[in-house]
Amino acid sequence: MSENVASPDINTEDFCAAVDYLSNRSDVNPDKIGILGICGFGGMALNAAAIDTRIKATVTSTMYDMSRVTANGYFDYEKGSDTLKKERMERRKALNQQRTEDYRNGTYQRAGGVVDPLPEDAPQFVMDYHAYYKGKSIPSKISKFQRWMEHNQCTFIYQHASSFLCR
Repeated sequence: MSENVASPDINTEDFCAAVDYLSNRSDVNPDKIGILGICGFGGMALNAAAIDTRIKATVTSTMYDMSRVTANGYFDYEKGSDTLKKERMERRKALNQQRTEDYRNGTYQRAGGVVDPLPEDAPQFVMDYHAYYKGKSIPSKISKFQRWMEHNQCTFIYQHASSFLCR
């Protein structure tokens, strides 16, 4: 089942393929190509910009680094590296076990999506995320039903695109 799967490689390649296309159009200046990544694709856009020198400008609109949060949790600055490594290994084991169960059952557990209901003590970025995806900005069909498969999060655990960008 390849739908509802996020793939850092494939999704980054989507940006690079768009640059291939634009670079070969007579009405586009190939030295002035930029990309835009929104939400989770903000990280994919950063990844594409890090590897594709033809991309001259990158804009992202995202509330956090999805790969960092998947690997370390939201509040990783409060934890030591040994704790993070242990938690990351436990997370990988749980996601891999979920994949086995998904195959066995013929169904695929979806990732949590947007927190709902919103806890009273939620950090501001979670409140903003909730307001955007659960508010009137996005059709409810998308915000409620189009979630990635739970086990797919493993692909992000070791992908920290923002760590490799040239400053």
